[in-house]
Amino acid sequence: MLRALAALSGLVVTSTAIAGPLTPPAGPPSSTNLTLQQIEPSRPIENLPSDGTAEFVITASGHYHLTQNEFFTSRPAFIRVSASDVTIDLRGFSLSGNGTVDHAITGTGFNITVRNGSVVNTDEAGIELTGLGCVVEGVTFSGADQFGGIALDMGEAALVRDCTFRFSGRIRTAASSVITRCAFTSGREALDLGDGSVASDIAISARGTSGANRLITLGNGCTLNRVHATNSFNRGVFGGDDCAIIDSSFTNADDVPSVGGNTVIELDDGAVLRGVRVANWGGTGISIGSGLVENSTVRNTAGIAITATTGLIAGCLVSSCDSGIAVARAGAIVGNSVEMSVGNGIFAGETSLVADCTLTLNGGDAITLSFGSQARGNLLRNNVGIGIAASADAVIINNQLDGDNISVASADNVIESNTITDVTTDAIVATTGGNLIIKNRVSSSNAASFNIAAGNDLGTISFSPVGAGPHDNLAY
Repeated sequence: MLRALAALSGLVVTSTAIAGPLTPPAGPPSSTNLTLQQIEPSRPIENLPSDGTAEFVITASGHYHLTQNEFFTSRPAFIRVSASDVTIDLRGFSLSGNGTVDHAITGTGFNITVRNGSVVNTDEAGIELTGLGCVVEGVTFSGADQFGGIALDMGEAALVRDCTFRFSGRIRTAASSVITRCAFTSGREALDLGDGSVASDIAISARGTSGANRLITLGNGCTLNRVHATNSFNRGVFGGDDCAIIDSSFTNADDVPSVGGNTVIELDDGAVLRGVRVANWGGTGISIGSGLVENSTVRNTAGIAITATTGLIAGCLVSSCDSGIAVARAGAIVGNSVEMSVGNGIFAGETSLVADCTLTLNGGDAITLSFGSQARGNLLRNNVGIGIAASADAVIINNQLDGDNISVASADNVIESNTITDVTTDAIVATTGGNLIIKNRVSSSNAASFNIAAGNDLGTISFSPVGAGPHDNLAY
């Protein structure tokens, strides 16, 4: 124990011996922090040389900054970057042209960053950075090539964030770029994205014209997430294969009439649309080659609400459009609600399925089935035309129709286990032979409820369930 205490005492003495003095040095205290210039050396842009192409030219990597607002009237550009790994901090100042010069900043190098300032009144792209991996953040564009042109032109793998575009053109990027937290006001176009690019948290309040400008153009494999556009009658989103639009909206005010002929969303094969809202806009609401449209709403379009060559349309609400939903072939239309269309509700092309849908107060036929298609478990109420109309080889089973009827115009159809109420004549119509019609229930004791041509396999029409056979049709 004594040895341990002695050792501990030695440690204490040694620790005391190496401690620094407690008396502060003479004189006033001074900062030991490094200055911003020491941490990140930056050169004033106004001290750089010029040439025939630009007011100032950056020829070496590094950080540069603006020292004041600048107005330029000559040369194609104000700043030209001919190096890579360059950062330009506008420090809240603006670069203003007279509307005739081309660019505020242009460059072809890699990893060029421009941030924190404004670009005003350029004839072409306010900023043009076409090299790999460039970044523009916190920049406001005003009057940058506003008449359907390009405000910001970026190369591959670009990042654009926290930017605002007022009376300006669109962002154009090459492949694999990211656009986030940007706003567009009073422009004709907003985004033109290369293959595999992503845009998220975008707000667009467009100029309300009826022109052919596209608000958004997508290459293959692009994604829009939380993109919200208003106040435009232009064409909306046009994209290639394998594009996705998630939790986004394209709407105008209720008191603004739709302009026909301008499709709101048009994508090619492999499309995915989930949680999309379209209202008071365009001709066709949503059009895809193939893919999925899910949990989306289309209201008051001047054309068809949702159309696909093939694919799945599920859980959507369609209201007050010229017509409802259409699939050309081998598609599935499941769990949708279509109401108050001016014309037809649902069209199912060859070998398609319509299941568990609700159709109410549509001005034309509620469901139209092409060759080999099926209607199962649907609910129809008070549609003006035929409730379910079919040509050949269709299956119509377990549907409920209130004020609507079923009519087939060719052979090899199956009409089974459907319930029809509030139709006293022609509840089920077969104008040719060769169909199977069994186990249906019609709330009319009038035999004319079944208008069936000769040559059909028609289950016996019973007027009471008592004693009825297992394949009888019941008129009650």
